[in-house]
Amino acid sequence: QIQSKMSLFLASLLSFLILAYASDMELIRLHQHKYCNDGSPAGFWIRNGTNPSKWVIYLEGGGFCFDKVSCASRWQGSPSLMSSNGWNAKRPANGIMSDDHTINKWWADATAVYIGYCTSDSFSGDVTVSNPDPRTLNINFLGSRLVPAIIDDLKERHGLENAREVLFTGSSAGAEGLWVHADNVAEALPKAKVRTLVDSGWFLDFEPYKQGDCSNLGACTEQGALQMGVKIWNPKVNRQCQAANPGASVWRCILGYHAFPFVRNPVFVMQFGFDAAQMGHDGIYSIPSSGPELLYAQQAIANLTTTFQNTRLQAYFSPNCYRHTIVESSSGFRGLSIAGLTLSDAIWFWFSEKETVIQVKDNCITPNCNPTCNS
Repeated sequence: QIQSKMSLFLASLLSFLILAYASDMELIRLHQHKYCNDGSPAGFWIRNGTNPSKWVIYLEGGGFCFDKVSCASRWQGSPSLMSSNGWNAKRPANGIMSDDHTINKWWADATAVYIGYCTSDSFSGDVTVSNPDPRTLNINFLGSRLVPAIIDDLKERHGLENAREVLFTGSSAGAEGLWVHADNVAEALPKAKVRTLVDSGWFLDFEPYKQGDCSNLGACTEQGALQMGVKIWNPKVNRQCQAANPGASVWRCILGYHAFPFVRNPVFVMQFGFDAAQMGHDGIYSIPSSGPELLYAQQAIANLTTTFQNTRLQAYFSPNCYRHTIVESSSGFRGLSIAGLTLSDAIWFWFSEKETVIQVKDNCITPNCNPTCNS
């Protein structure tokens, strides 16, 4: 009995030590690539894994700006999303980037890369200005160049050239960037099996519950903001999609179900049924619990399912939670499940081709009806 208690104690102590000393990610700046809105250098954080052939590459989210007013507000309220000058030298490795096997059992041994977001264009823009300065709204939009520059640096100096398994992922605006870069990243790594995991980036463009005035991103539909944004970003997106959606229609190449049919790289979509950002863009700013708001939100779930079916999406996981983004959250990534299947396992079964078709969604139809929503 004493030995049993000692074993439990040692197991608990080991678990604590793993959590306490889980590796941080170290910042690398690319001083030759001044691609942030303010002309500061692009950068990424990296945690070296124990398996040099296995990588997770993540695009940070954080919305975008689409006109002078929204860009000025972004600079005032979230300067770290427009400049790398204030970035911390270290950041915690959470969720799918964690090296803690109790959180991230399938990818804990991988090298994890967190690509910082400082271009405000869903990683799509191609605009260079002289003497950039967000205070005067003289701004670069260079997200289309930032990702390839970092991939090249990872190949040349950090061992990505030796990768054989690469999960390319991102959340929200970072997930929108995946539509832009997925095929190019796969082409840049011909020796690797590259797969794309989209977290909370399958936005819809159906009629909103309440039309906002677009005075800021939260008061604008996603499609409305993108339509304005592409006018100032000069986006360079998936080539096939851009050819099919020329000129002002190019915004579709950043919006999930419009962009997906043109992406050749296999895609897994993680999308909440009651996505909080989608609800906000459509004029519902808190959990829709009753009345017309709930009816609208439930119709939005039906619309979401329709887009999955119409695009013949083979891999998705859609819990009916009122939430936005998950793979960067250690507790959420570890705990979220549908009918006993965890998100982590679903992604791995798809990536490893144990299951080529994974189409999992909640059957309940009220916000947070899934008991793991608040994991």
